[in-house]
Amino acid sequence: MKNSKETLRLDDIHYQIDRQVSLDSVSFCISKGEFKLITGPSGCRKSTLLKIASSLIDPTRGSITFDGKAITAMPPEEYRKRVSYCFQTPVLFGNTVYDNIALTYLICKQPDEQKILVVNAMLIS
Repeated sequence: MKNSKETLRLDDIHYQIDRQVSLDSVSFCISKGEFKLITGPSGCRKSTLLKIASSLIDPTRGSITFDGKAITAMPPEEYRKRVSYCFQTPVLFGNTVYDNIALTYLICKQPDEQKILVVNAMLIS
């Protein structure tokens, strides 16, 4: 049963290149204010899943919804303003992950009070 407070939902995500299956039937959801930790050994496709969740790559099969709306029905820019992917070494500008995310708002001269859903701040291998 779907929770009305769900912010991000991935259903039956499948990803493969040629005959190599990387992800098979992965589903999860994140509600507002909730944190998820994705762990696993190096090479188990954690980054692939997060790239799909942040719309950097498309799944072979499955669906992604944000605030109850299919992300395929949204302009990519609108979705990417709300869902971000931070790499394992995220400190490019400033000292924290927040500094890096807030940089976009500083450049665009927008207040950063808007809540940003960060899919992943750090991967733990």
